[in-house]
Amino acid sequence: MQTTKYNVQGGENRLLDAKVAEGQESARRGQLELMIEILKETIEPVKKTHILYKVRINYYQLVSYLGLLLKLEMIEEIAEPFEGFIIADKGKLLLQLFATM
Repeated sequence: MQTTKYNVQGGENRLLDAKVAEGQESARRGQLELMIEILKETIEPVKKTHILYKVRINYYQLVSYLGLLLKLEMIEEIAEPFEGFIIADKGKLLLQLFATM
C-alpha cells in the first residue's frame, strides 16, 4: 500500500492511506456490507436515527436501504416500545449464512 499526501480543506496537509495498487479493495463499503451492518443493528428494536449514526450513512442512503430491506422482508417496522425496526427471520438467516462464510 502506498501512502499519498492530499491537500485537505483548510490548507492542512494530512497523510491519508490511498490504495493505489491495482486489485486492492476500496476503502468504500459496498451495498451488501451496508445492508449487513443495518441488519446487525436491528437485532434488537432500534430507532431510525440510531441506525443512521451507528452505520455512519446519510439520511437518503438510510431511507433507501431501509426501503429495500423492508421490501425483501429482512426487517420489520415496529410501533412498540417505540417506532423503529427489528430484524425479521429472513434477515437473521442472511446473517447466519454470512457468519459461516
